This record gives sequence, structure tokens and C-alpha cells, in this order.
Amino acid sequence: LNAGRVTWFVSREQLGPLAVSGELGTLALAGKTLFAGGNGYVLSVDAASGQLVSMYGLPDNALGLAVADSRLFVSTDSGAIHCLGEQVVQGSPRKVTEAASPVVLGQTDTAAAAEIRLRSGINVGWCLIYGARDGKLAQALAAQTKLNIVILEQDAARLEAIRRDLLLAGLYGSRVIAADWDAAELPDYFANLIVSGRVQHGDDVQLPVGQLARVLRPAGGVLLLGSVANWPKENVANVVDGLKANVKSSHDVSLEHGWLKFTRGKLDGAGSWSGLYGNTANTSSTNDRLVKGPLGVLWFGEPGSEHMVERHSRSVSPLAVNGRLIVQGMEVVMAYDAYNGTFLWQRKIPGAVRVRVDVDGSNIVATDDSVFVAAHDRVLHLDAQTGRTLREFTVPRQAGGKALRWGNIGVDGEILFGTGAVPLAREYGYLWNALVKNG
Repeated sequence: LNAGRVTWFVSREQLGPLAVSGELGTLALAGKTLFAGGNGYVLSVDAASGQLVSMYGLPDNALGLAVADSRLFVSTDSGAIHCLGEQVVQGSPRKVTEAASPVVLGQTDTAAAAEIRLRSGINVGWCLIYGARDGKLAQALAAQTKLNIVILEQDAARLEAIRRDLLLAGLYGSRVIAADWDAAELPDYFANLIVSGRVQHGDDVQLPVGQLARVLRPAGGVLLLGSVANWPKENVANVVDGLKANVKSSHDVSLEHGWLKFTRGKLDGAGSWSGLYGNTANTSSTNDRLVKGPLGVLWFGEPGSEHMVERHSRSVSPLAVNGRLIVQGMEVVMAYDAYNGTFLWQRKIPGAVRVRVDVDGSNIVATDDSVFVAAHDRVLHLDAQTGRTLREFTVPRQAGGKALRWGNIGVDGEILFGTGAVPLAREYGYLWNALVKNG
């Protein structure tokens, strides 16, 4: 407990009028000095004592701090970057503008990207390009898909040229990054698609097959290599055998028109959570054999709290099936890639919110390729990958009988089960909606 005591504390009032009027934001520690930026200022304090060392006023809001070459660089919400150092430099600020000017793509790269998209069937998520002659394949894939792309290239001169071209194209750092990392540094399961620009051009590339198998996303991730028709048969066999030995999952392999396609299936021993209490039988358990401690973070991010129902209302739990995370919010259903956090789709569905599920049951279930959502007297059958409505089911009722809504629903095989329930007197959130509507 003694080690957890607060060493020092400095209030904004103690830091002066600039800190009092402007909210504190970003921090950076360099040696024994702690830098802090806020709305209209940046300051430094002694990290050991908390004593104020210096303060500098800004005309805008500090968003990011970086320390290099004995200087503090401050990026701001106005787009200006301030450089602070020990010596005052005379002169006015310099405005730098550089318009994006994409490299003109040839037919070869455009056609290769189209073929990759067609053969893989993957349009969203993360793509790994292992080995690239240039950045043109990445640019073509970025233009034709919604993929975020990571290029690994070990040749320093080639890597510098790739980064320059991507920067001019306005893609570097937003949709595409290029680095000389070792494949072992990449996170598990992150890549929905793996290709190689250098293999595509016929270069002799030593692929780290074991690492590529590790980072390939289970439940549908695709490794696709073009131009392997001229490879010796033993080279193709070595790649396939290496992938099979390391994926620890089911898989599918095809070799067609010079394209080697390896699709990774579900992990051996992976389970699912397809309904409120695990499954249609409500066992509150799963047959998963893989999840065990110690646990770590695979990814973090959305959906956040914006669309979520507050926890005291006891709403439906998220579902995890076939590599997708299905989350129900306030009349919203959202889907994410369970292995890398990629946002897949969001549907606004009036009535698609269920609270007090301990009494009323669940209105959402999922299978490998479908999501079923009950809203009022309809069940919507959605495509699990796109969120598109495939079919609607109305709640059955006897002739002359009272109108019903869907109560608890479940799926077993090809059969949708459900109970009929008396319509609610008022929907969840009616009071809040009435207050907002009436001002």
C-alpha cells in the first residue's frame, strides 16, 4: 500500500491562470520532465516533485505532444504544429501544404486487386501484404475495398519509396501503413486477407509460413498467392503443408489458374455464444475448450457506450458466433469482427431493444451466417456479414385472436422457435423519447 501512495498532486489553480481556464488534455514524459498540453497552453513540471518548470500559451488546443532532439512538438486542433526549445528562433511560422497526387495505377495492379477481391470474397477488415515491390497493389486494393492494409517490406530503399508514394496518394497512416517489422511482431488472428505483391510479380520470396498461419484470421481468413503456376511443385507443397501444420483449425485449399488459396476455418475447440444464455437450450455454458487464463487483450475499441442500454435494465448480452461479435443497443444492432474489432455493420431497427430479459426472454439469436432479431410482431432474418435483411417472419396468431408480439426466440438448425407475448403497454425508453420530442 505504501508503494501506491500519491507522490505529489498539483491542482490547476497552482499551475496558473492558463491552466485554470483551459482543460488539461495530453501528456508526455521525457526523462525527468513531464509535459502537459491543454486548451490554450502547454506546460512542463518536474516529474519527481510536481514543481512547475515552464508554461507557454497557445492560440489553439494542444492535441498531441512529441519530444525529440531536445525539442517539444505540439500538434493542435487548428492544424498548426508548434516547436518549443531552449533558444528563441526569429521568423514567422511557415505554412506547409502538399496536395495528394496519387501514383497512376497501371492495368496490371488494378486487375490484380480486382482478382484478389473476387477470389477472396473479402472486402472489409485487415489485409497483410507480405513483400511489396511498390505501393501500387496496396493503392489498388484500397480503392476497390474497405480494407485497412499493412505492408511488410524488409528492403530499406523499397520501403522508403513505398511510404513516399502512399503519402502522396493520401493513404499512408489512414488506410495503409508500411513497415520493416518481423512477422513475429504482428498480433494473432488480425489478418482477414494475406497476399504478397512480390510473389504476384514472380519474385522469389521466402514466406514465414508459420507466422502467416498464426496471424491469419480464423473462421474465414484467406491467404491468396498469385503467379504460383511457375513455382516448383515442392515449393507450393511446402507452403501448404506449413500452413496446415500451424493453423490449428479446419481449412480449405485450392489451386486454380495460378492462384493458391488457403482459407482458415474455425479454431479447433472454439465454441460460441449464440443466445442470451449461451444457446437455444439456455445452458449458460459453451463447449469452448480454448478460453482459459491467463487472458490478455486481443483488441480494444468500439462500440463504446453511445448506443448501449444502461446495465440496470438487464438487456440482452452480446453474441459471439463464427468470428463475429453481435451487439444489441438502443434499437440498434451492431456487428464487429471478433478477432480484430473491425466494424462490420449497424442497423437501426425500431423496437429492437429488450430489457428485463430475465422475465421477458431474449429477442436476438445468431448462427454461423445469420442473425435473427425480434421487433414487435416481426422477426428480421439478417445476413451476419452485411446486416442485410434476408427475410421477415410475422408472429402467428389465431383467426380472431389478440395481436401478439414476439417474446423469446431461438434457433435450432433450420428451425426458428418463438413465443407469443402480449404487446407492451409502453416501449422501453418511452419517457426519455417523449421528453426529447417535446423539448
